[in-house]
Amino acid sequence: MSIRTKTFCIITAIVIVITASSMIISITSAQGQILQTLENDMLLVATLANEYVSGEIDLLKANASTVAQLLKTTGFMQTQLVLMEQVAAYSDYFTAITIFNNDGGIDASFGTAPAPVEMAHGRYGQQAFAGHRVMSSSRMDDSGNLVFHVFVPMDDYHFRAIIGDPDPNPKIIACTVPGDYFSKRVSRFPIWDTGNITMVDSEGIIIANVQNQLVTDRLDLTYLAQQEKQINDAVRVMQRMISGEFSADRFMANGSDAVVAFMPISASHDRWSIAVIAPVTESPFNNIFTILLISGLAVMGLGLIAAAFASGIIIKLIKNTE
Repeated sequence: MSIRTKTFCIITAIVIVITASSMIISITSAQGQILQTLENDMLLVATLANEYVSGEIDLLKANASTVAQLLKTTGFMQTQLVLMEQVAAYSDYFTAITIFNNDGGIDASFGTAPAPVEMAHGRYGQQAFAGHRVMSSSRMDDSGNLVFHVFVPMDDYHFRAIIGDPDPNPKIIACTVPGDYFSKRVSRFPIWDTGNITMVDSEGIIIANVQNQLVTDRLDLTYLAQQEKQINDAVRVMQRMISGEFSADRFMANGSDAVVAFMPISASHDRWSIAVIAPVTESPFNNIFTILLISGLAVMGLGLIAAAFASGIIIKLIKNTE
């Protein structure tokens, strides 16, 4: 091997080592910064999504209270007609309205998928009888309809009980909300190409997602994790969500690394949570990685050209000194 070839190989090796080291350091540093920025951005998006969804929950409760106040002043003979009118007036929100008496029995009802008697006897109905406005998680009724229910007091008996004049016949109403209500709203805000906003209840059941099948199936992710190990990361994140954490994390979603930011939903009294999920591959990281790689290869190419010239110059200097 000639001296010039040896010199060229030595200089080339130095250029490759320096360039590769610089690329690795740059890419690693950029990745860390981008992922940190991505997590912060997703937390901001999650906060905004929380405010939006909380507003929707408050709106549903307010509309139900408005209906309750109207029914309170309605005579018995007109109740069914008023129920029909209110279901029609609030058709964008409710599919049915049911009045429950203090024994948990149904006084009147109209619409599709009304709340069953057992819910009036359950914790949601009892909270409403205690004077609170509450929203149930999703459930599948006997006809296969996925629905939520908003329970509100029909009377001011809670206040009257405080002042020592309790109502002897308190009533509550339950307004049925379509099961895709929140899914339709969060799907209005796509996160890049395949990212999404997801809502889960206190049990970890998905109650809103752009993929409506995930909502209607009401899958138990903890059980699925025992069958499919690849979703263990998703279950770990789900467990952090239902424990009420406000944080960001990473997990594998459909074979792709994803960033997720999550927090409790402010307007929910039933420990619902909201999450914003964004694939890392759809973030600016890929573009920056490509730019850094191209820049590194360009520098390496220029280094090889410089090595060829430098080796020639070195050989000439050696020959001139002989």
